[in-house]
Amino acid sequence: MIRTLLIPAVLLSLVATFGTAKAASTEPSCCAPEPVSCCEPPCITYRDHHRLFSKVCCCSCEPPVKMVLVVEKPCTDCAFEVPVCVPACCTDAPKVCAHDGIFGRKVVEYEWCCGFHIRMVFTHCGDLIVHSYY
Repeated sequence: MIRTLLIPAVLLSLVATFGTAKAASTEPSCCAPEPVSCCEPPCITYRDHHRLFSKVCCCSCEPPVKMVLVVEKPCTDCAFEVPVCVPACCTDAPKVCAHDGIFGRKVVEYEWCCGFHIRMVFTHCGDLIVHSYY
């Protein structure tokens, strides 16, 4: 009795393994899905804000200086570069502060001694909004 049940079970398992191996090998390798990169740079939007009744930056007649800030994307911990323009009088290193903002967004703030301020806000979609305050 055991022999009669054992032999069909072994044959059934062999047929099942050959069937799955054959199904996997019939698919062409060119149709395999490509791996998705988790470190894609976000879509960056820039917004300039000028404060009313505030003192003008000390170097308003000099052109702004292009600078690149390196920021980590909160959900992936991948670092990427964000190009920004800062006033020429902002030569020192900025003070950096990271915190949670409204609606659970991640916010990274850069503040220079000259009064210039940049706030980078990561949206839930992974995009970045860069706010500049003069």
